[in-house]
Amino acid sequence: MSAKIVEMLSEQNRQAQRVIESALNELRRNLQKPVYLQITTEKNGSLAIKQIEFLTAEEFAALCRVEERTVYTWLERATKTGLKCYRPSGSRGILFEMNEALEWIMSNPNLAP
Repeated sequence: MSAKIVEMLSEQNRQAQRVIESALNELRRNLQKPVYLQITTEKNGSLAIKQIEFLTAEEFAALCRVEERTVYTWLERATKTGLKCYRPSGSRGILFEMNEALEWIMSNPNLAP
């Protein structure tokens, strides 16, 4: 094999390795979070199961491009701001449901992109 072909194959191997490592890191990050399922009964009587993704206060702050303490200020005024959060039983942390958080951001003109 020519040196150029060997070099191309080596570069492809390095790129594939980077993609695999990136995918594994993302998978590890997702597996560290608990999985929440919402089970509801449809109008026709069948069960619907939907995975719900939650954000931590830190993740929500990053999404809004604000400091985490700003999120807690919003929560202190939740009746005015309409911001919803959840506290899992046995936990001191708070969580924000992803779809509700996105709707809240979009309804606030100062935060929407």
